[in-house]
Amino acid sequence: MALEIVMSRVRRVLSRGVRRVVPGWRRRRVRGLCSLPALVLCLGLGLSSCGEDVPDVALEAEASAQQQLLDGEPSAALATCRKALAGGAESPGLRLAAATACLDLKRLSDALSHARVGLNDRRTSGPIRADLSWAEGKAALLRYRELSDETDWRRANSSLETASEAGEHRLEAATLLVIMQHTHPRGDAARKARFAALVRELAPDSKEAATVARLMQSEDAGG
Repeated sequence: MALEIVMSRVRRVLSRGVRRVVPGWRRRRVRGLCSLPALVLCLGLGLSSCGEDVPDVALEAEASAQQQLLDGEPSAALATCRKALAGGAESPGLRLAAATACLDLKRLSDALSHARVGLNDRRTSGPIRADLSWAEGKAALLRYRELSDETDWRRANSSLETASEAGEHRLEAATLLVIMQHTHPRGDAARKARFAALVRELAPDSKEAATVARLMQSEDAGG
């Protein structure tokens, strides 16, 4: 019965022309998600949009906000999220979209707030937990650079580690962790080496890998 409810909700969202139903996958449009294998995959990943207890209004607002983020319109995405939240809609994916929009708009405290609410949602698990941790960690790191509050640095260090384990932002999270260990007096050499190895594993020919290689070479040279 629960599976039938979820299938019905997914079909209903897709039938309304929503092009994105998977939160956090900002560069991937999902089509034909009504097949049972795809639905089972969603359930296995624990993504909020496939949960049977996520209201339709939250699903639709989440999808609209994600599309607005893809279109480079963070202000519109944040307005969409705020309207839905004010109306009582709530989902981890909606909070992720709001946090991402706030990051793009440099509203760091708001990004932290949205990410924390999403992380505290009982429905949050799997990749979306990692992506919410990315939003929290990145916002905390950017705020640390502005205010030099060590609490923000510690939060960024912890949250970005979670983000490096799954989700869409593993590469960015691992790269930021390497930079953090390199530039902060409390940085840990073992953590730096660990996340540098992860960056090379995830994207060996990327600009992130090149950045990490320079930092590691600088350390070897005593710089």
